Amino acid sequence: MVRKVSLIVTVILVAIAVGYFIRDVRTWQWEQSLSPDMRRLYYFDDIRPVDLKASAIHTAAFIAAVSLFEWLFLMALPPESEGKDRE
Repeated sequence: MVRKVSLIVTVILVAIAVGYFIRDVRTWQWEQSLSPDMRRLYYFDDIRPVDLKASAIHTAAFIAAVSLFEWLFLMALPPESEGKDRE
């Protein structure tokens, strides 16, 4: 039961992180397509609210960390018998 709950929580966290990663990459690609004049208009005084490339890298690192934690957590648990799962 603990394994199932842990796996579900990990899948939800990774899905959220993947969504943020895709958003950051698409926004970064859109920014690159802007002309310098449009960038100056979009970001007044060239102030960027978020460094999207760094944000995407941090999100990818978060996905890797959650996956590694999940794997280590599941390896530390004792094996469950099949009879307990069926109850």
